[in-house]
Amino acid sequence: MKKILLTSLFLSLFKFSFCQTKIWDYPIKPTSPEWKSLSTVEKIKRLQIPDDIKSRIPTKDLVEICMDYPYLLSFTASNNPVEGLSIIIGGFNGFEELSNRPDFFSNIFEFYKSLKILELNNVNDVIERIGLHYLVCATEIFLSDSKVLNTQNREVKISTLKLLFKRYKEEKALQDESFGYLGKMTSIFAINTYTGSLGHKIANLDAEEQGAYDAFTRRMAYISPSVLDKILDSSEKFINDL
Repeated sequence: MKKILLTSLFLSLFKFSFCQTKIWDYPIKPTSPEWKSLSTVEKIKRLQIPDDIKSRIPTKDLVEICMDYPYLLSFTASNNPVEGLSIIIGGFNGFEELSNRPDFFSNIFEFYKSLKILELNNVNDVIERIGLHYLVCATEIFLSDSKVLNTQNREVKISTLKLLFKRYKEEKALQDESFGYLGKMTSIFAINTYTGSLGHKIANLDAEEQGAYDAFTRRMAYISPSVLDKILDSSEKFINDL
């Protein structure tokens, strides 16, 4: 938790917003004059959506509000991104409201599709490039959540899987250092989650690799780049046969 809060100080330097919703906006932001004078607890309290408003926000707008949560990208400071993201979203009532919406998946999927990775070639601001990459990572973890996955039939899972794989290839093609290991890991974690839900099994792993793979599948625990490549190669063959 300490590590997450420390890195949130760096992430709070982001001077841009990914979302343009006007339905409701955060009363304070990292660019607000009072931001630095407030404790983390005070900031989180003031960032909550009023109860009389959150239920009336359309799901599409609620997704954008949640993805613009000032502390969202702090999940990258955790030793485990899935656990880090869980801590972050547990502190914001917008995510609780969103997770209970029956159209949560369709709207988070559309948001993911709207992220224009290839347009990063035209972005010179390093912080903005890193921020967008981290936002892609967070969205892929959301798409991999069992509650989200269980709302999809086979056809929708295949469609989502193919988009995940396409997005991974787009990020890899950028050869952008800000994509890095975290970007590769979250993409392959999401891809592996969907191939597994469709019945795919990763073969040709030795005992040590299998143990690491099992931990990676359960909670995205650290796994060596060589095993990530094996997962990706096996998944690609599976996807091509669909």
